Amino acid sequence: MVFDNEQLKLRERVSAGRQSDLYSLENDDTLLKMYRTSGNQTRLDRINRLISSGSSRLRARCAWPAGTFTFHDRDAVIVPFVAHQSTLAHLIPRAKRQASFPNLDWRGMMRFAEQLAQCVAAVHAENMLVGDLDLHNVLISMDNELILTRCDSFLLEGEAIDPADSAAALQWPPPELKTGQVESTARTIDHDNFTLARLIFELVFLNDEPTQKDVGDWAALFNGELSRGGRAHPTLHVTANMLSPGLVACFRQATDPSSTRSTPRPDAERWSRELAAMASSMRTCAVEKTHTYRSDMASGCPWCELALEAPGSAEFSGPQASSRPARPSAEAAAHTGATGNAAPMPSAQRGHTTGNQASSQRPPIPAQARKNRLFIAFVVAAAGALAVIVLRSSQHASAGSDAGTPDQRADAVISRWFDAINAPQGHPDDVIKLYAASAVTYRGQRNSQPNVFFPYLFNRWPERDYKPVPSTQTTTCDPQSPTCAVSVTVLFRVARPGATNHGCVTYQFTVNVASQPALISDENSSPAAPGACDALDGSSGASQ
Repeated sequence: MVFDNEQLKLRERVSAGRQSDLYSLENDDTLLKMYRTSGNQTRLDRINRLISSGSSRLRARCAWPAGTFTFHDRDAVIVPFVAHQSTLAHLIPRAKRQASFPNLDWRGMMRFAEQLAQCVAAVHAENMLVGDLDLHNVLISMDNELILTRCDSFLLEGEAIDPADSAAALQWPPPELKTGQVESTARTIDHDNFTLARLIFELVFLNDEPTQKDVGDWAALFNGELSRGGRAHPTLHVTANMLSPGLVACFRQATDPSSTRSTPRPDAERWSRELAAMASSMRTCAVEKTHTYRSDMASGCPWCELALEAPGSAEFSGPQASSRPARPSAEAAAHTGATGNAAPMPSAQRGHTTGNQASSQRPPIPAQARKNRLFIAFVVAAAGALAVIVLRSSQHASAGSDAGTPDQRADAVISRWFDAINAPQGHPDDVIKLYAASAVTYRGQRNSQPNVFFPYLFNRWPERDYKPVPSTQTTTCDPQSPTCAVSVTVLFRVARPGATNHGCVTYQFTVNVASQPALISDENSSPAAPGACDALDGSSGASQ
């Protein structure tokens, strides 16, 4: 592929890596990656071999390079831009995960790990290696699909590495690649499988502080230390007995230092199957909907147990453990006649609990109380829906001729925005016409301009349900400015055959009320605060 250096104009630097910088380009949806060194023909030849080898399956999972050339006397490669909301690395720290993905549970983490394995499997199917596989290099797209980046550092299996090549460094080198020999040793798929296992461990075990860097320390976690009687490391909240036997076997084989000499490590396809089986077998806690766990765990929900043991350490969103009543162990429940088919209850104590103690610890939530709570929740949701209907009716009344005060005109535009995006047989043009021609949304990214984003949204998700959370819409107008700022928290659900997506976000609209008609001149969104959509969550919608 040939590129005209005179037509390429850099807009801004997007990121800086160890050996290269990534730039966005003016009037183009691709990115330019420039290496800080030039004249490395070995590297350029390797990248060109990758470009000519990429299959359609590979390109669907990877931000595949498009071409190499020299730009301002520096080696460069063109790579596609991928609209994304985060990277896999942001799922590990609890605070970042709960802020960016407030509804994500442990089953969701399993699904992300499964996707990661599928991405690596696509690379290995082409006899290629990822090499420097890192959670920071895996993007989470707007549809929660994973895309591998830094694909210019991929390798052909068995290929020797030039130490000056960006592909030489490894974040998690396998034990057989000893320090000082990493760059000079030819890589194999089995080396990739070690790194993949290490990253799956990070995701599944929610490893916030990766202290087990030595393979011996890591392997010790799967040799009996991680039991309910004690944790091998205080930062780990997941224990081996919370996993399926198939996953435990994969981890043990992957951490066996002799595995490359006897049997290969588990490959990406096997990881994908075991993670999918684990996710499919998980159940949702009867007390906290963001708690999911293996359905055959006799002790019940381990996340509730953790919340009782360490209040404030909840890995997933939901009420704090300190507000929960103590609950009896499974053994104590048997003493009081509790059935095993009802919601299993985790152990609140280490020792034996008598029947009388269990009776005194029974959660004070009888069946009638639960019914009362459901009735109250229904009334609240119905009242909120009625308030939205009344609000929309008043907005339409004032919007008929695009007249009224500036805040009324701004609110009317947003009301029409909700109607257009939710219309069952709607057309993206009905939403696009509410935007000014120059409007650019989502931090100025060109591919999210209204005339690009909404056709994509309507085509990919034919069922859409965007609900404003009652009492969250605020409109602020500046008498000295022709615009009004509208903020509203939205619970959205979208669906297509075989897939659904949902979330809670806060939209920030800028409406030009001086134009005729009033139009949205800018828009941005961000994840809403945890619990912001609780008033609507659970209500029926178009995507159900």
